[in-house]
Amino acid sequence: MIFAVCPLKVALALGQAKRTIYTFSGRRLVCPNFVTSVTKSQFSFEAKLPIATSRGIKKNKDPAVNKTLQRFLALLLHMSEVVWGEAPSLQRPLLVVAFQGLFDAGECATGAIDWIINHHKARRIAHIDPEEFYDFQEVRPEVYINEEGDRLVRWPSLDVHVIENNLSHDLVLLQGIEPRMRWRTFCESVVEIATDTNCEMVVTLGAMAAGVPHSRPSEVKGSAANPELARRLGLDRPSYQGPTGIIGTLHDSLDRASLPVVSLRVGIPHYVAGPPNPKGTRALLQEFEHVTGVLTGYNDLDVSSLEWEERVADAVSQDPEIMDYVRQLEEEVERASETDLPSGDDLAAEFQKFLREQRDE
Repeated sequence: MIFAVCPLKVALALGQAKRTIYTFSGRRLVCPNFVTSVTKSQFSFEAKLPIATSRGIKKNKDPAVNKTLQRFLALLLHMSEVVWGEAPSLQRPLLVVAFQGLFDAGECATGAIDWIINHHKARRIAHIDPEEFYDFQEVRPEVYINEEGDRLVRWPSLDVHVIENNLSHDLVLLQGIEPRMRWRTFCESVVEIATDTNCEMVVTLGAMAAGVPHSRPSEVKGSAANPELARRLGLDRPSYQGPTGIIGTLHDSLDRASLPVVSLRVGIPHYVAGPPNPKGTRALLQEFEHVTGVLTGYNDLDVSSLEWEERVADAVSQDPEIMDYVRQLEEEVERASETDLPSGDDLAAEFQKFLREQRDE
């Protein structure tokens, strides 16, 4: 009897050893019940498995092995798009997500994750296979030559980094170009990353062009669909109805998976929405630290934020019409009613209390 495995290419390391290794072209199978050791792209079984042939896998005479093999082959239908390099052991991690695209004006959101990665000891542990989620005629790979003189292709990436620290939460960071297709499958992959790393909460970062002046502090708005979380952190409940993007789709998938999720988004001046915008990035990092209590080092962006603001002010001063428009925006900000906001310590305390209660349930 032959168990067909085509069209998948299954590499079998067969021999006299007790443990046989199966490798699936870097893809990952979800095998919670009978895999004895997992190195993400490799799966080990405590059994002497059947012989591989060019046509498939021959049935073994041992009934126990056959039962394992049948279950194993059934799992071929549940392959993941997440390619893991390691399985980290993290302390109460938070997943932070940002995508380059429509919801990343001035590259403030992806810039915030880049800032965290570059200023902490971050390491790459996984990536989402881009093959299923991009039109490569629209988002093209790039050819480059490495230090050894080899000509290589760099594909669009969706990388997962981790930061382990001595604070209350480790961080799992996902960023890349927003996917162009198969959004539901993509969101399932993000949910997988959150669950497999045991993240307690997901925070999405975004930036939008808005009618705000460059000369005033960048305002960050937060929202959460969970009513208790929104109440405790003083966040808005989502009220928008209409066409949505990948962030809205992802929030729906996370809600269905019962994973708490918070959205933080900064508004930047629409008349200077091009990247980089260190002032918007700083505002996102500050609010993230304000809400979660995880230190980001946002103060180190003070100088570059001030220089950016001065450059914009110089450009605006050359056009009287734009100067008048900016003054109107400044007056609108000043007329806006001020609200008493909770302190960072109060927000962080409520954040931790909410997560403790989630773990106890």
